[in-house]
Amino acid sequence: MDDGIQAPDNFDWRKGKSTAECNRYMLEHQLHCDIAFIVGSGDEKQEFSAHKYILITRSEVFEAMIVGPLHEHSDTIEIPDVNPNSFRKLLEYMYYDQTRLNEEDAYELLYAARKYLVTDLVRRCLQRLKTKMSINNVCIILSYADDDGTVKLCLDYIFRYSLEVLESDGFKELSPDNIKLIISDNRLGAREENIFDAVVLWSERECQRQGIDILLENQWKVLGDILTLIRYGRMDRAYLLNICKKFLPQEQYIDIVENIASHIDENMHRGSESLNLPRPFQNSRGVHSHKTCGAEARPMEYLRPHVEVLDGTNLSVDGEPEPVPESDHNVPEMEQIPSVFTRRSDRFKICRFANNSYVRGKTYDIHTPESISFLTLQNVNLRSIYLYGSCEGEGDYHIHLEIFEDLGGQLSLMHSSERDITTNGSTTPYEFDLEPSIRIQSERVYTIRALFEGPPSYFGTNGISNVSKNGVSVYFITNDELGLNLTTSEGGQFPGLLFER
Repeated sequence: MDDGIQAPDNFDWRKGKSTAECNRYMLEHQLHCDIAFIVGSGDEKQEFSAHKYILITRSEVFEAMIVGPLHEHSDTIEIPDVNPNSFRKLLEYMYYDQTRLNEEDAYELLYAARKYLVTDLVRRCLQRLKTKMSINNVCIILSYADDDGTVKLCLDYIFRYSLEVLESDGFKELSPDNIKLIISDNRLGAREENIFDAVVLWSERECQRQGIDILLENQWKVLGDILTLIRYGRMDRAYLLNICKKFLPQEQYIDIVENIASHIDENMHRGSESLNLPRPFQNSRGVHSHKTCGAEARPMEYLRPHVEVLDGTNLSVDGEPEPVPESDHNVPEMEQIPSVFTRRSDRFKICRFANNSYVRGKTYDIHTPESISFLTLQNVNLRSIYLYGSCEGEGDYHIHLEIFEDLGGQLSLMHSSERDITTNGSTTPYEFDLEPSIRIQSERVYTIRALFEGPPSYFGTNGISNVSKNGVSVYFITNDELGLNLTTSEGGQFPGLLFER
């Protein structure tokens, strides 16, 4: 093994240096190296020299490769699956606990650090990625997360951007356990059709990872019990009968359709609110939630995805709808049918304050309303309005909320309701549901006006005048005609709107 660059006899490079600084000097000057690595593949291959002692003290994997059961009886080891730049940074960290780390490097370096079990570097990479969490990297972070806090942070983000994450490349790289973790959760705000599409694409990628042909039989094998977590009863019947039928094993498909038909029929005739359903139809928490109208506003972290029920027809195995037979039993309203027979809808939140920033101490005068105007560039449904609660611990509010549409200078009242809301001092906004939802026409100005009777609340800051999400652009406009009590496009109440396509 080449000893690398030798220092002059009269030069003591160790003088005044710490152990880490000496290690760094030896690495950078390639002094007395006794092992080499050929890293990368193709034209990107690079050779690195290092010291067995350092590698053994920092990584049990390198120890196994050098003197343990993975010993290759060679002082030159090939590593084709690691990027050369990442391997250089890995060596730097193992030698002197430092390396320059940016977001792009963190992806590749995380893989190398995890492969060689350099746990401190894994944590640093995860911490760097968490500060820049995005739809593109959240699944990668979840894959490497080794603590409950990071897992929770990733899941919260995934459930906030459910559809976008399902369609991301990162979703296809998740492990089967993480796929189950995500799709079994009630907070996943996407249609079952989107979820089914996502796991089918995931199964194709998993077949490639396992080196097997992408055939239905192999996809069923890699999916395993993931297929039992899809809530087929929430799908559009046309999708179930035309798409799922072509993919699922015939026996499983027939079982699904027969169970949907029998349980809808049983519920319609018995008025049952608690059904003993097989796994493909169960709520993951064993609770069958119901769609409710006029419910009190709740903190956002407790919300579940809105659902819409199927109509009251049965499904035959061949796909033709059958009318529900007449009965003398009391048939419940469709809104009371357990949501296991419903689907998640495409809801998304528009937040109008950068980084959800806020301050304390906004006071209210029951004679002075708050108001904000907005317009969208696309047609959309407005489902809910978010409001800040008390900044002084628990506090009760009486709120009178109105929504107006500007019809060429004439204001038309579209919604008016009053509600009592109890808040607990949390900074999380509360949801004021609109039942029914309000159809928002593109390029028309709408104004939200509300009278608050209650204690001082939190107050949004750093307002964003234009927010785009899920293909919808929303513009917020200060309104000083219907009421202005410090609420403007820059700050105040109404931190967010919940829309549905």
